[in-house]
Amino acid sequence: MRSGNYDVTNPDFVSANRYGQMAPQQLEALKVAYLWPGIGFLVLGTVIGGFLLLMLGGMIIGMLADGDDEWWIGLIVLVFPLLFGGGFFLAGARNLWVWSRVTATGSLATAEGRLVWHRNNYRGEIEGARLSLPGAAELPPGAYRFFYVTGANLIASVERLTLNVPPHEALAELTRALQESLDFRPEDLEANRTLQISARQRTNLIAGVVGLSALLGVLFLVPVVAMAVVIWSEGGIGRFSDTDYVPFLCFGGIMLLVDVVILFAIFSGVREAFAGRVESVTGHLQERTEVRGSGKSRHTYYYYVVDGQKFQVSPAAHKASIEGMRYRLFYLPRSKKVLSAEPIPDPHAEDRFSPR
Repeated sequence: MRSGNYDVTNPDFVSANRYGQMAPQQLEALKVAYLWPGIGFLVLGTVIGGFLLLMLGGMIIGMLADGDDEWWIGLIVLVFPLLFGGGFFLAGARNLWVWSRVTATGSLATAEGRLVWHRNNYRGEIEGARLSLPGAAELPPGAYRFFYVTGANLIASVERLTLNVPPHEALAELTRALQESLDFRPEDLEANRTLQISARQRTNLIAGVVGLSALLGVLFLVPVVAMAVVIWSEGGIGRFSDTDYVPFLCFGGIMLLVDVVILFAIFSGVREAFAGRVESVTGHLQERTEVRGSGKSRHTYYYYVVDGQKFQVSPAAHKASIEGMRYRLFYLPRSKKVLSAEPIPDPHAEDRFSPR
């Protein structure tokens, strides 16, 4: 679930920003979002880049000193770790630059505009610029007065406006965001409402199965081809002892397990694509995230939770939804893949799109 520690509609934030100042609590929240991660990324990038530069650079110098003609291989290997460390360094530098704009005198400006879906996130559109929300903020689409940090184009706080954007148009913008992030069209939604897969969705599912089948074929052939190449280069099977086959048998066994998993996914995908059954659930949406693994294997998974059921979605779909609103989800019963979704007006709840 997206963190609620930065509320862009906070009256204290709006009141301070209206006079060109940042509220103390607002500064603390932005410090957590930009300053400390910026320092962390910068240090990490410097340490990784510096360490690898010293280690691999020393190796290359040693190879040159020994007259090794293959020193250029070390130079190629050096590029990838430096890009990895450089990515951290640039991310840290960007965060620190945003923080410097946040704390700069006279950096706050005011403009009226709309919050719309653009490139996998909601963004503020004003004359001559596009504004971004802080990473911990969540806001439904519509018309707003934006208080934002110039240069960084970062939204600090907002006030809702009526302008010329009625609530039903804001709801339409939310629907458009769901369509782009979940990859469905109005005609797909119409088919899903009858609890059937549309022709386009079936084609996409089959295309995914074809891709998995190609991957299965490649993984199955890898150990076979590798074994054949080694045997041919060594002059035939007679040159091998029993222990020489152990690495290939282990590698082949691992590939076989991977093939079994992919084969199961293929059969499951084929069954759902041709069965064409769709189920639906309606309720107030809750957003969840789960972090699994550690270190380089650390990965974040995003979920919708509606009426006690959990559905894995993409990061873009996670951003497109507004937590606490009422939705109807259409999904495949076996894999729980969300095919489409639509916001449902709740007459018993406060209108999220009406001005306050």
